[in-house]
Amino acid sequence: TEDDFDWGTGQLMQRATRHSGNRLVSLLEGGYDLQGLAFSVAAHVGRLMKG
Repeated sequence: TEDDFDWGTGQLMQRATRHSGNRLVSLLEGGYDLQGLAFSVAAHVGRLMKG
């Protein structure tokens, strides 16, 4: 769900802070549920923007 993507992104950001000087690479992987993918990408990018 979008909440899971938000949470997971936050976890990755915490690790990036500790281990890579806040650097994080995001890759978009395809999916069959395009609407779900759109919501998940929005949650991921939104979390990145919030910091």
